[in-house]
Amino acid sequence: MRSLNFTLKSFLFLAMLSIVVTSCRRDEEDIKVETLVSEFDSQVPLDWNDLYLEIERYAAGYRPGPAPRSLGLMGLAVYEACVAGMPDHNSLKTRFNGLNLPVVEAGAEYHWPTVVHGVYSTMMPKFFPNASADLKDKMSALTNRYNAELSIEAGNDVFNRSINHGKSVGDAM
Repeated sequence: MRSLNFTLKSFLFLAMLSIVVTSCRRDEEDIKVETLVSEFDSQVPLDWNDLYLEIERYAAGYRPGPAPRSLGLMGLAVYEACVAGMPDHNSLKTRFNGLNLPVVEAGAEYHWPTVVHGVYSTMMPKFFPNASADLKDKMSALTNRYNAELSIEAGNDVFNRSINHGKSVGDAM
């Protein structure tokens, strides 16, 4: 009986150890990218979040539920769109049933501020379809401004790849 108890304990220990080891691995194969998210400043998400606060402030019926939910979904979408450029981070998409998001092309260069811009410029108008004309104009102005600035900064090929990835994640979310 004593040897059976030791064997059972050993089995349980090995089972727990294997669970811990497998849960600490990345959920997907690492996708190598040219540049990291940390190489860029945070101006693009700051500008989009400032605009979000202004729009949400005047959005009738958006408190308490829809506003925080929309902000959480946009934040998750930005994180997932950029996770390939953050090698120390893991995707969370396997933690949510039915969340099927596009991934970046392995080895391709991405301009992460453009990816972030693509997510916000896709999702924010969908969350605030009834915003005033003035606020919709501000969304359009910020979209146009960053389209112009970021395409020059990133170059056409990288800009197009990055904006399309951000938009596709925003649409999928």
